[in-house]
Amino acid sequence: MKKKRWTAGLSICTIVILSVTAFLYFKEQNIEDGVNKGKVISIVNKDGDLLNIGGKLIQDYMKPFINKSDEDRENIRKLNVKKEEILEFNKDEMVVKVDFDLIPQNNKTHKSWGKIKNGKLEASWILKIKILDNYTYKIIDKEKSKGSNNKSKIVMEAEKNKKSLGKINRSYYLDGHNIKVTYDKGESWINVPIDAKVLFDRGEPLKNTDELQNGSFIITPKNTSFVYGGSDRLPITVLISEDKGITWRKSLVTNKTEGSRQLFIDFTSDKDGHVVASGDRAMSSEMTYVYETTDGGRSWSKIGDTSKITHTLVNGAVFSTDKIGFICYKSYDKYPNIRYTIDKGSNWTQLKLPLPTEYEDKFTEAQSPRFEGEKGVILVGQGNNGELGKGKMSKFTTEDYGLTWKFDGIVTVE
Repeated sequence: MKKKRWTAGLSICTIVILSVTAFLYFKEQNIEDGVNKGKVISIVNKDGDLLNIGGKLIQDYMKPFINKSDEDRENIRKLNVKKEEILEFNKDEMVVKVDFDLIPQNNKTHKSWGKIKNGKLEASWILKIKILDNYTYKIIDKEKSKGSNNKSKIVMEAEKNKKSLGKINRSYYLDGHNIKVTYDKGESWINVPIDAKVLFDRGEPLKNTDELQNGSFIITPKNTSFVYGGSDRLPITVLISEDKGITWRKSLVTNKTEGSRQLFIDFTSDKDGHVVASGDRAMSSEMTYVYETTDGGRSWSKIGDTSKITHTLVNGAVFSTDKIGFICYKSYDKYPNIRYTIDKGSNWTQLKLPLPTEYEDKFTEAQSPRFEGEKGVILVGQGNNGELGKGKMSKFTTEDYGLTWKFDGIVTVE
């Protein structure tokens, strides 16, 4: 009987010790708000850029303290956001770790924020951020990081709510404001630091927002790129990673196109890439502009404009080399309507595919060519007079970057 009582007492003591330890640990992670107590900390970030969203929220949080007079004990100076990392991202909530430092007016006032050494406060906070549909980002919880993210209360809660994606047939996954990419067929997923809603931003709204526009993204281990924008709210922009999503950078393509309908991006080498923008539509005609980069997407310049030769609606566009490119248009003839250039877009020539006579006026709608090195494929869909069955498309192949093509039969595409 005494042994049972001793065992029960030991169990109770153990539970009490663990509870107290956990309480003290999480208490140590708490942040004292001071004048911010009870306030909602939020910002509007209409470009959807999440590369430094945590830092922007920290800056907004610190505004009341920075604005105080030098005599005020809560005054701070020289806020410096050093690093941030997205830890979790589920639909419309994200968890971000932000490292920063600042100089406090009084060494004791802000000790709950971080560690003070030699007059400088060094801090690492974990923020739980709610994303609203009007590009508003709001802090709904926060705590100090204690080194291991696995010990964070906020991170643990987010992991409980995380979906198990498993393997899927495509290289990206959309979930509300979150987009993830995979390089191993779904074994692991990487969060892209952008509000997914922005990827659908165009001057003319996209009809399908369940999946990304074909041709507007690249997802490979060497290059992951997204092109978006071209509205009065957001210029045409590219987001790029060259290290499987570890680091990202954003660049402006142009702010002169506000009526974009479709955007296409390709890279033919580590340095050479292209963006083709169609838009400013009027009925069944539109403008088409071509831009290139020679420095891996850091800067862009306009090199072509096919509007002088045609205003037809664009179906797709891609370059196979830094000089050879193709733009596929809607056809109003019995042949596919494709223009190509071999001089970086200075001149565009009609490409006539070797379509067998029996298929003339049947297969007319050319899709964007796909290239792997010098080898490429064009699929051509059926036009208004096509009666060959659902999903039937003609296939053409090339082995010289698209300078010559051969008919390769009829295929069925789901």
